[in-house]
Amino acid sequence: MSLLVPVVMYGWIPFVIYIFTFKSSRHACLICFLSAWLFLPNAEYQISGLPDYNKITATCYGIMISVFLFDREKLLKTRPNLYDIPIICYCFSPLFSSIDNGLGVYDGLSCSLNQIASWGLPYLIGKLYFNTVDAKKELVLAIIIGGLIYIPLCMIEIRFSPQLHKWIYGFHAREDFGQTMRYGGYRPTVFMIHGLMVGMWMATATLCAVWVAKSNVMPLWFKFRSKIIILSLIVTLVLVKSTGAIGLFILGCGSLFILKKFKSSLLIGILVLLPAVFLYSRASGAWDGQSLIDWTRKTINEKRAQSIEYRFDNEELIVEKARLRPWFGWGDWGRWRVYNDEGEDITISDSLWAIIYGRNGVFGLISMYSFLLLPLTICIIKVPAKKWLSTKYTNKTLLAFLCYLYAIDSLFNALINPFFSLCAGAANNEDSEV
Repeated sequence: MSLLVPVVMYGWIPFVIYIFTFKSSRHACLICFLSAWLFLPNAEYQISGLPDYNKITATCYGIMISVFLFDREKLLKTRPNLYDIPIICYCFSPLFSSIDNGLGVYDGLSCSLNQIASWGLPYLIGKLYFNTVDAKKELVLAIIIGGLIYIPLCMIEIRFSPQLHKWIYGFHAREDFGQTMRYGGYRPTVFMIHGLMVGMWMATATLCAVWVAKSNVMPLWFKFRSKIIILSLIVTLVLVKSTGAIGLFILGCGSLFILKKFKSSLLIGILVLLPAVFLYSRASGAWDGQSLIDWTRKTINEKRAQSIEYRFDNEELIVEKARLRPWFGWGDWGRWRVYNDEGEDITISDSLWAIIYGRNGVFGLISMYSFLLLPLTICIIKVPAKKWLSTKYTNKTLLAFLCYLYAIDSLFNALINPFFSLCAGAANNEDSEV
């Protein structure tokens, strides 16, 4: 690890404050959040009494300190609404888990603080600064720009292997370098923790570009280069070799086609129910996933089928233990993990939903997926399908879809991405015209 790591990590909060001194609060939030997520090292420092200090918490702390210093009035005027109940419940689900397990209120509040830092603060930032039509448009365009910035970096690592993090910060973001190999080549990680996270980011940016191009609300810089931009993003998405991310991109494009072709949100409503059906069937043990494994083996390839089967087998270990304390889970500090007779940890935790179920039970699971699926549900209920791609609503519905796709991704992967919490905070706000 090079000296640059502590310099940029501990210098990030002062840098964020500095950006707020000459940029509008909204633009400063975008610049700092995007820059941190794309470029800060995957380093973590333990601070007594506080959540671990990493790129997520550093950014959120810096932004919230800056908001308090430069935009305090906006913060004080913001009030929670009914749409915020799921994220509030999710942030404090560790408190209920700790109390239910006899670990005490202090332990619960300490664990809840971690949840607030990783999920709650990004949501609050989205709620504060992306609550207008123009603000949501800027957020979507920022995601596209972030995808474009990552194209050359991905290409470098596809050619030379994932080395950028090591070249600049002196260490690999992930110890298991073997996971960067896919289909006879390299899967880039750039400055993220895993190639799957890069794949999800590129899928998100590519879907945003396609959505914006089809909704006729393009800025001039995008309008005359939209085909080149979209083609470049699609090529990069394919080359990062993340099958799941490509599938989610196709799902997003299919949903866009349904909206444009049929002007109906009925099929979209059915899509919203799929994660709930999956969670119930897997958590209850009603479905073992074998049909999906067989379909993957026939449709994609044997290696992908084996990967899904491996994930499902390890999920079942976690879920089987979680069923012993179903409502509030086992709490933190690894209590939810599975150990053999010799006391060795044999847990392979690849799916976020299974981790949440084991740690915070049904309460945490419902809270998490409610706040991710609520934006799209609100659009289905409150916005006529024919208006989903209109100037006023297109970015709101797009952000809602991004939250939905992340909810799907977390059924199979355990990667925490604060950008989707920010999108949920933005999408759950009523659009205004300013």
